[in-house]
Amino acid sequence: MTTNRQKSHILVCDDDESIRLGLKTFLAKDFEVHCASNADEALEILQNRTIEVLLLDVHMRRENEGLE
Repeated sequence: MTTNRQKSHILVCDDDESIRLGLKTFLAKDFEVHCASNADEALEILQNRTIEVLLLDVHMRRENEGLE
């Protein structure tokens, strides 16, 4: 079924590339998926796009990642 509505934007932020790619593949049919491998990349995306949903790995390896 094809609709003319715009897809909602989701940001996947995870330091594990296989998790990011898996989620992107799974979600891409219904959502516009943006991916970030760290907090800096995520913040850049958030400053430039309207994101409706954020999927965040709260246990990333570097300091100032996840919940910080």
